[in-house]
Amino acid sequence: MLKKLWAYLSAAAVSVALLGSLPASAAYVEANTYTRSLSVSDVSVVQDYLTAKSSTVNPMADLNQDGCIDAVDLALHRQILLGNLELLEPPAEMRDLTANQLLSEITIGWNLGNTLDATTTSWLPNPTPAQSETAWNCPITTKEMIDKVKEGGFNTVRVPVSWIDHTGSAPDYQIQEEWMNRVQEVVNYVIDNDMYCILNIHHENDWLIPTYAQKDSVNARLAALWTQIANRFGNYDEHLIFEGMNEPRLVGDPNEWNGGTAEARQVINSYNQTFVNTVRATGGNNAIRCLMVPTYAAACSSTTVNDFVLPTDTVPNKLIVSIHSYSPYNFALNKDGTSSFTQSDIGQLQWTIQEIYNSFVAKDTPVIIGEFGAMNKNNINDRVLWGENYIRIAKSYGIPCVWWDNNAFNTTGENFGLLNRDNVSWEYPELLQALMKGLQG
Repeated sequence: MLKKLWAYLSAAAVSVALLGSLPASAAYVEANTYTRSLSVSDVSVVQDYLTAKSSTVNPMADLNQDGCIDAVDLALHRQILLGNLELLEPPAEMRDLTANQLLSEITIGWNLGNTLDATTTSWLPNPTPAQSETAWNCPITTKEMIDKVKEGGFNTVRVPVSWIDHTGSAPDYQIQEEWMNRVQEVVNYVIDNDMYCILNIHHENDWLIPTYAQKDSVNARLAALWTQIANRFGNYDEHLIFEGMNEPRLVGDPNEWNGGTAEARQVINSYNQTFVNTVRATGGNNAIRCLMVPTYAAACSSTTVNDFVLPTDTVPNKLIVSIHSYSPYNFALNKDGTSSFTQSDIGQLQWTIQEIYNSFVAKDTPVIIGEFGAMNKNNINDRVLWGENYIRIAKSYGIPCVWWDNNAFNTTGENFGLLNRDNVSWEYPELLQALMKGLQG
């Protein structure tokens, strides 16, 4: 792995900084990239430049802060002088917030669903980033869309990402640079809007299998992916939250959505631990970043909750449990269920969220409901009533919620669209208003 070094000189300030007249600007550099083609004549030229300025070389010239001016420093200076050094943003100042403190600032969130998380493996190998992003009939994401989400009252965006179509082979599982760049571009739309962003691994069930037989290979792949993701986004401040997995489960099992097996639940605990260990090992801001970990299938049933083990961590109070709750099921998620939201449904909703609270929040383990929603059944008035009650009840228990928006409105599938991304307008403004009204209590 390339050694990451601190460089204290920008191209414009190099000569002045060497004289000690100005503070230098910070930049991350990867030294080995610049030393590969270093020649003796290069060293001589740069060394002459450095030493000609004074009898001793300014300590600022020790770019990697190893106590001496050596070939690495000379190589970096040479690149600066040639204008070839790629300057990256230094780590943003990170507030050392506990997970509870962070969640007190999160009001309500919105999912960029069926977009960067779309997969094409079965029918389009080696897709371009644009082909992946639009594979499930969602348009290319724009800053205008994220601006609209903020304007609507949301202060958090969950960015689900599938990496499987843009990942190399074992053991490195190298993520395609173009894909990583596109993901970062979208994350920046959120962060630049002074919003919170949840970034995850999504729809990776082809390989993320929770069995003893697959445990070692999955942990290795999970570590390889999160090492790359955490390093790329390591400079971001507390507004960026990493979520290790999305709904990990035994796909195709008779109990896929009802707790799976004891083996699967235990193995998922190990995957969560690998995620936490891997992110913390990258250091910097990631050493204290808040992290989200799911239960089996991100479910909140007593079976999944009882077998869930919160990972051990090197820092206290930085972990958040990720739960998904489309409740009440028959109204919110079951296409063959009911379209009317009744007083009984309010009681069911109250019970579900109270159970989540009792299982985690009451025990000082914060929770984000990372996905919630009620699909369109041509029942807008009932959805409005449901939405206000859902958010009001969840807020009363201190649990932020993130709407699942898949940009689907009148299809034969799950219609959870709220923001029409084709024309960047709210398809159901009255439902949006109900969600925001629920925040008022």
